[in-house]
Amino acid sequence: MLLAPLLFILAATPPAPTADAVLDRYAAARGGIEKIRAIRTVIFRGEYREGDHVSPHAAMSLMRPHYKLVGDAERPNPDFAEGYDGSAWEYYGDPGIVVRTVGAASEAGRHAVYIDGLLGYRERGWRVDVAGEERIGERKAWRLTVTMRDGFRYDAFFDTESALLIAERKAAPIHAFGEKVTSEERIGDYRDVDGVLFPFEHQEVEIATGRVLNEMHWKSITLNHDLDRASFSPPEWKRTPAQELIAQIFAERTDE
Repeated sequence: MLLAPLLFILAATPPAPTADAVLDRYAAARGGIEKIRAIRTVIFRGEYREGDHVSPHAAMSLMRPHYKLVGDAERPNPDFAEGYDGSAWEYYGDPGIVVRTVGAASEAGRHAVYIDGLLGYRERGWRVDVAGEERIGERKAWRLTVTMRDGFRYDAFFDTESALLIAERKAAPIHAFGEKVTSEERIGDYRDVDGVLFPFEHQEVEIATGRVLNEMHWKSITLNHDLDRASFSPPEWKRTPAQELIAQIFAERTDE
C-alpha cells in the first residue's frame, strides 16, 4: 500500500544535475565562458584581516596559464613576496634569500593558480563529482567534490538559484604547517568587472568552532593589464656568501 506514494515522491523529485551542468550554469551566471576565457591577467587589491592583524594593502595577481603572485605584480614588495611560476617560492628581503617550498607549503601555493578556477578542471585532469544538495546559511547549494591530480580534495558549493559559487570547504594546515583544520570559505558580494562577475568578499571560518580565521575584502579587481612574467618569479641578485649558505641550507630541508 505504501509503494505507490513512495514511487510518486521519487518521481516528483528532480534528479541532481551533473557536475558539468552546474559549472555551465556558473559560467553563464558570471558572464559567459567566452568572457572568462578571454581574461589573461587579474590583479586583486584590498584589505586582509587575520585576528588583530590587518594588511590594508593586500594584493594577489594571476596570469595565464598558471602564474600566481601573493602581491601586486605592478607594485613589487621589496621586503617579502611569494608566488608560483611552475613551483612555489617565497622571498625574504632580510636576510635576502629565496625559498622554493616543498610539502604542504608547496601544495598550498599551487592549488589556486588558475584564473578559470573549476571551469578548466578537465584540461588539468581533475575529477569533479556532485555530492548532493546542502544548505550554506539560508541558501540551498549543490555540493561538488573536487579531486586534484595530487590527491588534494575540497568541496565547492554553488547556489541552486543564482548558480554562483558561495562557499568552499577543505581540510588543510593553517599557513600550510601544523595540524589540518577543516574550514569553510564563504564567498559573496559579486560585482561586475568588465562584464564578468567576481566575488569581493571572502571569509574563512573554522567549522568546528565557528571562529573566523581570516577575511579578505577586495577593493578593486583589474583585468588584462600587460604584466611581465618575471614579476611572478623571485628576484635575482648576486648573493653574499652568507646568503648563499642560508639558501643552500633551506634547499636541503623536507618540511615534513
